[in-house]
Amino acid sequence: MLNFHGLVIDSGLWETVVVASTRRKLVFQKNPRFTGWACTACGWAKPIPRIVESEGKPSKDIETDFANHECDKYPRER
Repeated sequence: MLNFHGLVIDSGLWETVVVASTRRKLVFQKNPRFTGWACTACGWAKPIPRIVESEGKPSKDIETDFANHECDKYPRER
């Protein structure tokens, strides 16, 4: 179970969840090519079905996946 303590900043199309004691952020991205949650520090991303398109809080599964991912295993595409 994830003990999630963070700050949520809602700025329209982007929602930022700052996880305590890390420099990476979980952000909601919505554009013509991708809709879902992504890490600001690496290429980790979790698309969500277009039918859902939830700009609210991420699900517990996404929070857990984000907290447990290792940025060095998800290089950014260039």
